[in-house]
Amino acid sequence: MAIFGALDRELYDIRSEIRIERKLLKGNFRFWMGSHGSLKILLVQTGVGPDQALQAARVAITSFPVEAMVSVGFACALKGEMKIGDLVVGESAFYLNRNHTNSYRADSLLLLLADQASQEFIKDESRGGHPAVPRASVLKGPILTVRR
Repeated sequence: MAIFGALDRELYDIRSEIRIERKLLKGNFRFWMGSHGSLKILLVQTGVGPDQALQAARVAITSFPVEAMVSVGFACALKGEMKIGDLVVGESAFYLNRNHTNSYRADSLLLLLADQASQEFIKDESRGGHPAVPRASVLKGPILTVRR
């Protein structure tokens, strides 16, 4: 599984939870190869923007055995009711450009796994949350991304 994030800060917590076996730099992209239990994980720092993400994905799938891809990161510039720590699960994604719109459906197995993980996230968060930080929510639905 490959997990993509634009910024180091977006991958930091994930990186701390897996056993890193190898670090690489390919072009402008940073890669960490590791595992969590029996799951092999490739972390990819893409840089900001859809062009960077696309190029990083191309490098990843041509250089490593990738069976699934997940994008993580900061989100929700258009959702005013979102709070820090909320988890967003994209059931579909829409890329809006001046000339066209592309749409993508999420893999049904990955959505199921995300749903299970989000329930664990909420359960764990409710046990140990800080009183000054609002309780996290899980939001599911379409995600819109634009060129910049």
